[in-house]
Order: sequence, then structure tokens, then C-alpha cells
Amino acid sequence: MRRQYSRVERIEYVNKNRLFWLPFAIIACLEIYYFRNVIFSDHLFGNDGDGRLLNLLAEHWFQFFQGNEVWAQTISFFPSENSFGYSDVLLGLGLPYSLLRLLGVNMFYAFKWTLIGLHAFGSYSVYDLLQNRLHFSVPISFVGVIMCAYSNMYITTGHAQLFAVYYVPFFFIMAFNAIHAYDSNPRKSFMFSIIAIITTAVIFYTAYYIGYFLSLFCIVLFIVFSILGHIQNIHVVPRIWNIIKNEWKTICFLVLLLIVIFLPLVSLYLPILRENGGYSYEAAIGFSPHIVDFINLDQTSILYRKILLAFPADTFQIGEYQIGYPLVSLGVFFLSCFFICKEVRSKGTRNPRSSRNESNPRAILITASVAISVLVCMALTLKIGDHFSAWYFVYKIFPGAGAIRAVGRFHVLLTFPLAFVVCSFLQGRMNTISKIGLRKLVSIAVAVFFIIEYSWAGGVYANWTSAQFGEFVNSVPTPPADCEVMYVKLSPMPDAVEPNWRLSLDAWQIAAHYDLKTINGYSGQVPPGWITDITSTNYEQSVANWVAENNLVHVYAYNLVTQQWEAPQFQ
Repeated sequence: MRRQYSRVERIEYVNKNRLFWLPFAIIACLEIYYFRNVIFSDHLFGNDGDGRLLNLLAEHWFQFFQGNEVWAQTISFFPSENSFGYSDVLLGLGLPYSLLRLLGVNMFYAFKWTLIGLHAFGSYSVYDLLQNRLHFSVPISFVGVIMCAYSNMYITTGHAQLFAVYYVPFFFIMAFNAIHAYDSNPRKSFMFSIIAIITTAVIFYTAYYIGYFLSLFCIVLFIVFSILGHIQNIHVVPRIWNIIKNEWKTICFLVLLLIVIFLPLVSLYLPILRENGGYSYEAAIGFSPHIVDFINLDQTSILYRKILLAFPADTFQIGEYQIGYPLVSLGVFFLSCFFICKEVRSKGTRNPRSSRNESNPRAILITASVAISVLVCMALTLKIGDHFSAWYFVYKIFPGAGAIRAVGRFHVLLTFPLAFVVCSFLQGRMNTISKIGLRKLVSIAVAVFFIIEYSWAGGVYANWTSAQFGEFVNSVPTPPADCEVMYVKLSPMPDAVEPNWRLSLDAWQIAAHYDLKTINGYSGQVPPGWITDITSTNYEQSVANWVAENNLVHVYAYNLVTQQWEAPQFQ
């Protein structure tokens, strides 16, 4: 006989089911609102430089999974080995992208929806971490979602490899689960640890910058946490040492797994690093922000546009320096740090789920450690004058720092721990409101304000279209039947010449469309002795030398002026 549920049980079931779908519905609405200029048009993220490059790199993964290409060698810079290592590897984008391509979506839309899907996944992961793991209220959890997912949109949409940052909250969820399950269910803790390691690898294999900054932040956090724990008689290091002694076999396995997973990436990047020697400290400091850049928002900000325009025209830099935090968010963060310092001195804090008089030293220790770590990492990126930055110490001490040039991108990651600190502070303030109805109303009002603070007129940075470049490649006639390798040329040289990077990407896109290899290519680094300038007078001779040195055959040129394929004279 079917059980009869009471009215109270039915109401609880309906409320629980409604609450389950609520975050998905809200995140869907936020995605539509913030990406409105991309979702409802054929516009694509970024521009036809880095944006198109990343689209072509994602296409490389699709071709690799089909068995058409070698994973470490793209069709550009042909026949250079390890040419994939001249850019980010984009595994975390290439996997969902390839699935969409397999379903018949064209390359432009597959990449666009991969980015939107990953962004939505990261947004929900932030919500899940704050609401379901750390037990913040729903509105305050969405404050965290907005701060994490919709900040630094100029940098992330302009350099879509940085969407790897939206795997970071999932990594912290797995790390949290592993720690939480350690005492009660070691087997489950072990599985969560494996997933966390795999997620770390996906982050590094997608964008080295995000992986490196995540590792650096975790190191700083561990050091700060250990120091504060010692001050408050919470002995972190002895506890970890005991775990290492008791679980050394498991830890050795996890370390071995980490090494095995990272071997292909190291084998790809190490030869490139040897070739180019990495970036100098002077190059890195050139991309470090001044203190004024901490409020250097995109001037399409709905709330702060007039304030930003009131500054002298040369106050703010553009591009990689636009790392700014909205003023209220930044102010609340520093206010949070002030209150945290007061609570650290009193050796206690309030748990978001506890009564007002119940203290929780461990919670304040964690929050204080995160806050101080954010401040330390901010200071590490700060440029004083034009010739000094504390990044010098990172550059000299930490391995792998030589591969980092755009230091300001660290703030794409720092937004996540900064949001945690702000949400902890806001939740504590909400808990001082005794009336539940008023508390919910105020919390919702705060969340709505943060949506406004993180709103940009016209949507996100999307400066090229699928129609534009779909039409371009479709206008290129079919290459000769024996063509295997191609390059582009300009003859006769037009009066108005496109930038070299755009011409190189034209070649790559044509090659991808017709399943060819191309001598041309575009990336932050290039092979030694490679032909760089398509517009130079000795370009054809450079191509001839490259073809001879690499014993290339069946090479044809596509003349972008006459729109015809030509057999080169040197063959």
C-alpha cells in the first residue's frame, strides 16, 4: 500500500525540489544577461587575433581525437616539432569543443558554446562550494558567484584560455571533500584526492598561467595558515606530518600519479623553454600593475563609467593592465580584512550556522589565512615606479616563473579567494539581523547590487563574427590536388596591408579548412629561424630557405591579393 505523505512533508518536498532548480535557473539568467551580445548574435569572444588563434587550437584537439593530427604538433609552423607548446594547450576547452564538433556544430559556434558552458559550470561550482559546503545563504552565495564569474571579463574574454579559471572552484570542492571525508571515509577521501589531482592537471593543460597562479596561491596560503595556526596554538604542520607518516603509501601513489599526468606537458614545454629561454624579469615587470590599476575597470562599466572617465586620460592603462576590482567590492574586502584582524586578536569568530555567542577559532583562522594570502599575492604583483616589483622574488625563487609574462593575470585567480573573504564578512553581518524576513530581504538587495556593480554596457568583449570569417574561408578556391603544404603571400603588395598576425591566422584557417599544413603561424613564441613577416621584401626567399631546410614538397602559395593558388618559383 502506498504511503500517504502529510501536508508538511509534501510542502518540504516541493520547497526542496524548488530550491534544487533555483541556482540553475538563476545562473542561466545571469549567463543570458552578461553574455547577451554573444548569445543572441554571431559575435565571438575576444577578437580575430587571440580569439581566432584559440579557436584553431581547439580545432587541433578535434582533429587529434579523430586521428588526423599528432597532439604535440599543430598544422601551423610546419614542420616544427612540439609547435603546440608555443601556446596554451587548451585541453579543458578542447574536450567539450570536440564533443560539440562531433555533434555537427561548426568550429566557431562550438568554441563559443564551449566557453559559455564552462563559464556556467564554474559559476555553479562556486555556488555549490559556498552554499552546500560552506553553508552561506543562497543570496550571499550568489554574491560570490557574481564576484568570481563576472569579474575581469575584459581579460578573460579577450584571452579565452583564461576560462581555465572556472575549473578552480571544482578543484576546491574536491579538495574540501577529500579533507572532510578523511577521518570518516578514507576510501572516499582518496577518490576525491585523485579527482582533485586530475582537475589540477586539466587546469595546467588548459592555461599554464592559471595553473601556476593557483599553485603559487596555495603555497602562500599554506605558509600563512601554518604561521597563524602556530600563533593560535593550532598546530598545522605537526598534523600534516602525522598524516604523511600514517598515509605515506597513499601519498606516494598520488605524487606518482601527478608526475605521470604531467610528463606529456613537461615533455612538450621543456624543449620550447630551452629554445627561447623564457621571459626576462624586465618583460614580466612590464606587465605588472600599478596600484591605480586595482580600480582600472573596463570603461563600459555601468556603475563606474562616469567616475573612471573623470580621471585624466593618461591615468589608466589598457589591455593586460585592466585588472580592476569594482570599488564597493574592493572596499568591502579591505573592510573584511580589518574585522578579521580584530577577530584574530580575540581568537574567535562566528560560524555562519552558529548562534551569535558561539565562537569558531578554526573558521576565523581559515578566513584570516585566505585574506592575508590575497593581500600578499596582490603585493607580489604590484609594480613600484617602472623598474621594481616584488615579483622579482617570485621570479628568482619559484621554478617556472620564467614562463610568466603577464603578471597582472594573477588577479583573474585572486578574485576567487577575495570573493570568499567578502562573502564570509557579509554572511556574518547578515547573521546579526535577528528578523529572518528582513535578513533575507537585505541579502537579496546586496546580491542585486553586486549584479549591477559587475554589469557592463553592451555585454562582454566580442569583436569578431563567425559570418565574417566563415565567408572568408569559403571564398578561398579549392587548392591544387597535390597540395600538402601552403603559405600565404601578397603580390602585388597592396597599399593598405593587414597586420602580419592577421595574415598568418588567415593561412592557418585556410589550412584547417582544407586539411593542409601551413608554414605560417601565430603565437606568443615562434620556432627558431621561422619566417615572421609576410609583408617583408625578402619573405619569398625566407620561405624558399625554410622549404629547402626542411625538405618540404608539394608546397603551394595562396595569393591573398589575386585570391589564386600559385606554385612557388623556387620548387
